[in-house]
Amino acid sequence: MGCFKKVTGRAGVVCSAYIIVFGCLIGAAQPLPCGLELRANDSTISLEQRIAELEQQVAQSGCTELACDSQGCTCCGCRPGWFGSVDYLHWQITRDDLAFAIDDPAGLGVPNSGAAVRSLDYGFSNGIRAAVGTRTDSGWEIGFRYTHFSADDQRSFVPGAGRVLAVQSSPATGLTNADSVSATARLLLNLYDLEAGYWFDLGDSVSLLALAGVRFGEVDQHLRARYNGGAFVNGDISVPTDVDLFGGRLGGAIHYQHSSAVSLFCNTSVTLAASTIQASRREINAGQTVIDVSRRTEPVIPQAELSLGARYSHGPWGIAIAYDWSNWFNLASPLEFADSFNGGVIGATQRDLGLHGFSISASFAY
Repeated sequence: MGCFKKVTGRAGVVCSAYIIVFGCLIGAAQPLPCGLELRANDSTISLEQRIAELEQQVAQSGCTELACDSQGCTCCGCRPGWFGSVDYLHWQITRDDLAFAIDDPAGLGVPNSGAAVRSLDYGFSNGIRAAVGTRTDSGWEIGFRYTHFSADDQRSFVPGAGRVLAVQSSPATGLTNADSVSATARLLLNLYDLEAGYWFDLGDSVSLLALAGVRFGEVDQHLRARYNGGAFVNGDISVPTDVDLFGGRLGGAIHYQHSSAVSLFCNTSVTLAASTIQASRREINAGQTVIDVSRRTEPVIPQAELSLGARYSHGPWGIAIAYDWSNWFNLASPLEFADSFNGGVIGATQRDLGLHGFSISASFAY
């Protein structure tokens, strides 16, 4: 599949010198797929002239993305040497438990008017991802990647006349309705990945990367609602959930080389992480603390990721655009009360946290 293949005879002398410059073997026994030409039988051309000619052809061909296996280097996948990339992330968080109010026209604390539940919505936010690593000419690679993403939302509802049904207020407090509410939600995500992988040559245009690694992460989530009027006097309800996790990852990538400059790719991985979730709930009304509890759990959290995209390469530089999907199972675990009987029953709320959106990557290899 590759641009470069092993040669024998007189052409091998030329290629041996070429290895010093490019680190790959070049074939002259047949036309080269990337449009390179090697005039191995022309004795009037010196070795230096041939090498210079090949250098110029390689530079003009744009065929610099190299994948290596036991048979040599090819024009698909990775390039041996050091590599780095910086990605701009434009992702949206999906989480379905950020309700803060329901319009209650009668002010009776019973949601019977058919009104919609008012919820916070993170929408699309921005993040960054950076990676650095090295690849060998035998097909192995090792790298480190850091991902930072944050999002927040803020909304208010001020109907007056006790029409705000305070859905974040614990049933045991007996505080149900307010005149107004202001709510905020915040999420902060930091991921650290160390991975090692190996490239396989599957055909003329396809390469496969199989990888394994470890992931350390921090996911902090905070929901806050401030109710006032009606049964509330400067009511303040705060529900933070902090997650620390560490686990193993398995994944892979498939690269299809459409041309010397354009390739398509699909990346996927699964993570199984041991976690520590510290959740708490604090409710204050009229300057008095009415609820103050915390809970610590240590569940195993799975995660699945998928990314589809295209890359354009020119020399050692590359730019890619992709659409990413990621789902953390049972990562959203806020502490809340589900009943008012005997002071309230703590609800076993475990919900998924999803992220999806576009990413744009700039990369460099040398």
